Amino acid sequence: MIVYTLAVAFAGAALNLSPPPASAASPAPTAVGLDGAREAVAAWRLDDAERALAGEVSPGEDAVAREVLAARVDLARSRFDAVVKRLDPVVAAHPDAFEARVVLGRALLAQGKKARGFAVLDAMADAYNDDRVTAARDLMWLGVGLHLTDYVKNANRAFKEALDLDGDLDQARLLWAELFIAKYNYQDSDGLYREVLARHPGDLGATLGQARIDILSDNELTGAREKLDRILAAAPGCVPAHNLIALVELQNERPEAAAERLLAQSLRLAPNDLEALALLGAAYYLADDDTRYAATEQRALAVNPRFAAFYTTVAEHAARVHRYREAVALDKRALALDPEHWPALAGLGIGMSRLGDDAEAVRYLNEAFDGDPYDVRTYNLLAHFYDDVKKHYTWVDAEPLRVRVEKSQEAILSRYVPAFLQQAYGYFTKKYAFAPAEPLHVEIFPDVQTFAVRSTGLPQLSAHGICFGHVITSRSPSDGNFNWGEVLWHELAHVYHIQLSKSRVPRWFTEGLAVWESLEGRPNWERENDPELLRYLNRGQLRGVADFNLAFTQAKSMQDILVAYYHAFKVAKFIDKTWGFAKMRKMLAGWGEKLETPAVLKAALGVSVEEFDRRFFAWLREDLGRLISQLQIDPGAFAGRADEVLAAAAAAPDDANKQTEGAIAALAKGDADLAMQHAARALTLDPAAPRARYVRAVVAMQKQDAAAAEADLLALVAAGHDSVDIEGRLATLADGRGDADAAIAALTRAVKLDPKEASSYTALIAKLDAAKRPAEAFAWRARLADVDQMDAGLVKRLLDDAAAQGAAKADVIRWGEQGNFIAPFSAALHVAFARELKRLGEVERARFEARSALAIDPNDAAALALLK
Repeated sequence: MIVYTLAVAFAGAALNLSPPPASAASPAPTAVGLDGAREAVAAWRLDDAERALAGEVSPGEDAVAREVLAARVDLARSRFDAVVKRLDPVVAAHPDAFEARVVLGRALLAQGKKARGFAVLDAMADAYNDDRVTAARDLMWLGVGLHLTDYVKNANRAFKEALDLDGDLDQARLLWAELFIAKYNYQDSDGLYREVLARHPGDLGATLGQARIDILSDNELTGAREKLDRILAAAPGCVPAHNLIALVELQNERPEAAAERLLAQSLRLAPNDLEALALLGAAYYLADDDTRYAATEQRALAVNPRFAAFYTTVAEHAARVHRYREAVALDKRALALDPEHWPALAGLGIGMSRLGDDAEAVRYLNEAFDGDPYDVRTYNLLAHFYDDVKKHYTWVDAEPLRVRVEKSQEAILSRYVPAFLQQAYGYFTKKYAFAPAEPLHVEIFPDVQTFAVRSTGLPQLSAHGICFGHVITSRSPSDGNFNWGEVLWHELAHVYHIQLSKSRVPRWFTEGLAVWESLEGRPNWERENDPELLRYLNRGQLRGVADFNLAFTQAKSMQDILVAYYHAFKVAKFIDKTWGFAKMRKMLAGWGEKLETPAVLKAALGVSVEEFDRRFFAWLREDLGRLISQLQIDPGAFAGRADEVLAAAAAAPDDANKQTEGAIAALAKGDADLAMQHAARALTLDPAAPRARYVRAVVAMQKQDAAAAEADLLALVAAGHDSVDIEGRLATLADGRGDADAAIAALTRAVKLDPKEASSYTALIAKLDAAKRPAEAFAWRARLADVDQMDAGLVKRLLDDAAAQGAAKADVIRWGEQGNFIAPFSAALHVAFARELKRLGEVERARFEARSALAIDPNDAAALALLK
């Protein structure tokens, strides 16, 4: 979360002038007169506004309003001295010119003249107490003044009173929404923006505000960019929109693009804009351009010597790319400039917690909360993490690591986690010839909300583990639905990547390498997403390494995220198999030396980015060869362009390939009849067209024409066009007519076509169980256990059947250990493992597992019996 309180205020001052609101839908005509100038400023047509204000003064025109409007233009262009020079005499002559006070106060605060700015703004509160603030617009300006002087509750009340008096005053809604954004209340701010947009579709200020919420609250960068592009199409001079695009670029880890936007647009239009300067500083900092960063820092401080937000902005972006210790140093610089800059204190609290210093974290967080009780992350960490930790958590030693666990789970976790972490630490330290700097903390939370708050300060997080370089946070395996060993091995690998690269390793590399290194923890921890990866490859949706991080930051679905991880894993595997691990370590060191990715690839691997991508994608197609050789149709590939493909098919009735594509596009639209028509036409033109026959079989199954579907599917197989999906469909058809043997045969072929596809195993095992063929079912379960690392029930069944099926000792031990990595809080699993260990002569291990069961249920009769 990045808080730009002053920047938000500047944007509001320039945008929210007077009705009618400016629209992001279409440009307005040239401004004429004072009213035209108002509309031009609201639409960010500042040149038009200045021309209108330079014209002749109309008889009876409000001279104060003209001066205030001219000052608004100066403020939007960040000409703060000009604002002060223009409005000082206005405010002196007209003490109740409240809009003038707001504009003047903003300019003074932008220059770091806090005492003087507050004096100008506080006078409005005095006027309110003297009953001189009664009109709706005056109450609105009072609300802004109270916001800027940090009287949040009073500001909230003033905006409410303004709208109670004049429900049509949308400018008050926009300014009220800015108060909510500044205090992290995105829900109510969005509600106000929606009210404005319902009355004035396309309103520029409301659209801009929603884009800001998309970024700060929802991390919906794509949606934000779409809104911002609409704004700039109508208002190319809208500096806040350019700033937000730069923010999007920074969060996409594209600092060069952010700097280009800020220099070419924001700072050309408003050379002293503080938000733009802070973002430019962040861009240069992330790019390790020390010279330009220092120059930007001095430029910003020349405008406002107390501009602490410069450093907190840079710190927030540094932390986003794992540079946590640097972020702490930056927040301390902010605090040195302004001891009451609450975001700096909050950042220090969060930063120290991520560095493993709880005492300092709590101290800073308490100071931050005392100053700004509205910061939700500060509150959450204090109320829902540190307060809870004191009461319910303890430390377990795993020298040189420490493990924080809930006291109620200590008995089980202490039996498995410390030894495992020490094994992983020893492995990585030897592999990398590097011992990471301490402290090294691993914190395990049974409550998902506590885990999320500890990790991000917010209560929602879908991940199982997070690494901060010195601190690893993880969900507890108490629910028995994920592999905690794989998670901790993966996160501990990040510790080495982050520290060796001095926190500069790109996300795609560290994630891919950590997944690849998980196989070194246990070979069966490999993730299995080849079919999904192939679909993305065929659709042209896989990125090269130059912009690979965008696959994570611009993901539109959980599927996109999963494929990004798996793609990164394949890249890491390719590098290791092609150049060896020593080169991968050299890459980490290269990033640590502040080299950019192209230079890292050249120095470590001897290839350019383009050559790397070319070689990788050639290797990937070979790696996925077993799937590429299978017949595939992918209706999803036509999403968004199905009508175009269908039009091309209609225009080429004698082109078998276009007819086939039309058939698949019709499937994408859910039009089975049209799909059948195009498939039939394609087969008339080319009776051997396999994809068209495949579509015809799919449609036949949808229409419950089993005979026709099976005939086409068998014809495809006979012609050498087999696939997992085809065999799965043949199994479904066989099952429908009650032919269990045929269904089992088809599913067996499916497994052989793709030994990594878990769903084929599951279906096959179910059929074998139903057919009472236990030996075969057991054999396939054993193979499935090497594919599916998350199914505790599968492991339990293998252990239960192991004796009857004569399972080897090594297999039993592997399955039992796998069960402990998935469901260590299952007494039944521990008992099953202990029983088999005892049968196989592993008496001490059997007793250990039995005692684990008793740590969960002291009265477990089976566990007690095993100890006799």
